[in-house]
Amino acid sequence: MINTEFEMYNFEEDAFDTSKLCKGMVVKNYIDMCQLLNQKVQAGNSKKSQVLNWQRYFDFGRQGKKYIIEEIYEVPIPLTYNNNAVYVKIIEILLMHELYTKDNYTCEYTKTGLFSLLGMINENYSNGNKYNLIKEKLPEYKYEHWEINHFYMRTSQKLTGILFSALNSMQRRHLIIYRQQYIIVQDRNFSVATNKQCQNILAVEKTVSDEMGYSVVPYSKLEEYYNKVNERLNELYDWDYVYKDVLIIYNQKFMLHDLSIVEGEIQKEISEKRLALNFEVVKAINKQAEDLYQKNMDGYEILKEDYERQLKALGIPFYEKEDMRRYFKYPPDYIEKQKALVELLSALFSGKVIK
Repeated sequence: MINTEFEMYNFEEDAFDTSKLCKGMVVKNYIDMCQLLNQKVQAGNSKKSQVLNWQRYFDFGRQGKKYIIEEIYEVPIPLTYNNNAVYVKIIEILLMHELYTKDNYTCEYTKTGLFSLLGMINENYSNGNKYNLIKEKLPEYKYEHWEINHFYMRTSQKLTGILFSALNSMQRRHLIIYRQQYIIVQDRNFSVATNKQCQNILAVEKTVSDEMGYSVVPYSKLEEYYNKVNERLNELYDWDYVYKDVLIIYNQKFMLHDLSIVEGEIQKEISEKRLALNFEVVKAINKQAEDLYQKNMDGYEILKEDYERQLKALGIPFYEKEDMRRYFKYPPDYIEKQKALVELLSALFSGKVIK
């Protein structure tokens, strides 16, 4: 189980009063801000979570220790794990800082590389021998392969949604333009696929997925699928392999204005925001597991009651273990085991990952 100082701060129970704030106001420091908001002064990770929660009620920039009020929301951003707005602001600041340090106005990252850069995952997540790693680090649990694959499938979907919400927000505000692209690797040379090469890649991907019997390849078969695609591309075009990345072209001229962080505070600010984002992502992934488990259990009970009623009407006895064996029911320890995976593979504040 994850046990951190973050849990000491309760978003729902903390009193909040923004009546003393106004747009353009400069607040000297954190303690003065707490007094204006009628909130208790926090420390450590509780303080970081508290400051993160302020962004649900108003937007602000930073200059050293000062807070500059940029906008006060009439309706706070809901505290919900399905609302990407909770994460978007932090991701934008982290990305703007990273991009602003570049000189050529363009950056390329794999999607997993962006997850890592932003602090959404830790180094264990991309371990190529993940099954053995999990067996070694979590010996108290006996994982089926589907449980590990299910973790990666759902977290990839969740993190991708969060990431591209932030990229789309920045693009709408003309800070960046981004696109996904195929990268071809041949004899250690990397090149962006041309339109014709993209057509060739798509044709091979479609052929392989059809041969495997899938219109959409499930996560558990993705490794096999990518291997077959690259093998076929190697046979046809002598390419070593192909992968996708994200090209980001950014507007450096206007990025510093939006960044609103002075040079002396940048590293501290970025480190805190990576940790805060990671904490929010971990909570969201854990909440997702709880919701999926409850949905599975509810579905099981509804189907069981319906099936039992139908058999009863026909005068046929109902035997739950036998009659419901075709329904896939999550094991009772599903949530506990999924949370352990989150701690090992995603959390930056876990005892199993030194940061």
